[in-house]
Amino acid sequence: MRLFIALPPPEEERAALERELARLRRACRKGGFSRGENLHITLAFLGEVPEDRVDAVHAAMDGCGTGPFPVTIGDLGRFRGREGDTLILRADGGEPLTALQADLSDELRSRDFALEDRAFRPHLTMARRAALREGETLAAVSARLEPVRFTADRMILYLSHRPDGVLTYSPLYTKML
Repeated sequence: MRLFIALPPPEEERAALERELARLRRACRKGGFSRGENLHITLAFLGEVPEDRVDAVHAAMDGCGTGPFPVTIGDLGRFRGREGDTLILRADGGEPLTALQADLSDELRSRDFALEDRAFRPHLTMARRAALREGETLAAVSARLEPVRFTADRMILYLSHRPDGVLTYSPLYTKML
């Protein structure tokens, strides 16, 4: 099972993010764009996890929490790639988001889960293998996007799979913050 833990935006804010996704799509000449229902802020990517270890993931999630906290989704950024850039919207949840991610990582590692060893840069992935249209710049596109704010009140364990070839993130477990 390919698993990850993330913060989903609430329904109303997801609709706002889908509008920003449409604006971004118009500014690009190519890209594999995220589906609105797949938008999230990843807290921990677990990769392939045997089914008999899922309860340990639940326990790790239950072992941490901050209470609800505000998140602002704002500036457009990118991770450079050979076949195009990964375009992201940066997420700012302040100290509560940073603390939640650190606590969750500690809980998972204490249960022998191997996590990626890189700095936490909270974001929503909007497009992969993307390239802006001629004359567009990252700064200009970012300036046209509207910030989206929401209260993070839950983290969800997702299964990443491809029923009928469509990348789908199915919730398996929810922990209220």
